[in-house]
Amino acid sequence: MKICSTLGTPPTDWEEGYQLATKRRIDFPKVTPTPLQEIIPSASTDAIDLLYKMLQFDPNKRPTANQCLQHPFFTADI
Repeated sequence: MKICSTLGTPPTDWEEGYQLATKRRIDFPKVTPTPLQEIIPSASTDAIDLLYKMLQFDPNKRPTANQCLQHPFFTADI
């Protein structure tokens, strides 16, 4: 519930997740996400963008570690 209250209800196109939830008799709560900017107001735009990408429900849509390291959060000039 805590994850869904932050990220919202998983997208319906995440078939593998919904199939597993059905097998386990789990119903995802229907909730709207809480913007990460509200949870971490001091985070930069790049940090928020990277977090959203890394927190995808579908693991196939998450970036690899190498892709994360190429993100502007790590590559932008300080």
